[in-house]
Amino acid sequence: WRSFFDGLFFISSLLLAIFYGAALANVIRGVPLGEDGYFFLPLWTNWRVGPAPGILDWYTVIGALVALVAMSLHGALYLAVKTEGGLQQRSRAAARVLWIALLALTVVSLPASVIARPDTLGNYRAYPVLLAVPVVVLLALSGMLYFSGRSDDRKAFACSCTYLTVMLVGAAIALYPRLLPSSSDASRDIIIQNALSGPHTLRVGLVWWAFGMCLAVMYFIIVYRMFKGKVSLTSGGYDH
Repeated sequence: WRSFFDGLFFISSLLLAIFYGAALANVIRGVPLGEDGYFFLPLWTNWRVGPAPGILDWYTVIGALVALVAMSLHGALYLAVKTEGGLQQRSRAAARVLWIALLALTVVSLPASVIARPDTLGNYRAYPVLLAVPVVVLLALSGMLYFSGRSDDRKAFACSCTYLTVMLVGAAIALYPRLLPSSSDASRDIIIQNALSGPHTLRVGLVWWAFGMCLAVMYFIIVYRMFKGKVSLTSGGYDH
């Protein structure tokens, strides 16, 4: 039963990473929003980006692969931090292979985003200081390889955290002020201004958001204190 549920957990985690990457790529590329603000997407059409795309096309497949490899590398580096011995060595070896794949996919995905949606460069052109974002992405990638090669797993993992965070920030900058662009008619884009709630709703939401974030921070502090340090493979640890 343990192997069965381990397998289910692996498959579900794999699919979540793929779906997350494809979903984010759909948002960046845009969806065919109707006049009522709703949209429908078939699973695929002709695999091209355009006014009436499918959920899957060449760009969203790239996004899915980037997310899958990036999160797999993130997990491998975390395993290297938390384990020791043979499992740690296998994690480091897997991280090196995944790093090569992530470098190639990152180099491909950045120009692919411009091809899929040329106006993603608008904010970067208007504010050249934002070009620091892709520079930080490349520095984070380099840091992962550098620190992993020197068995400094914590710093390599920190670089992976930076990579994931800055990639998301870069996507948000490229879309701003759009929240969900329309692939069929730019006038139907859902932007911050036309998606804004009323003042009362915003005030109530801010209070509950602050309360929820405090609970989340407390949860993470407790969890990381309970599971700090390396996992023991002998007494009280997991039998990998």
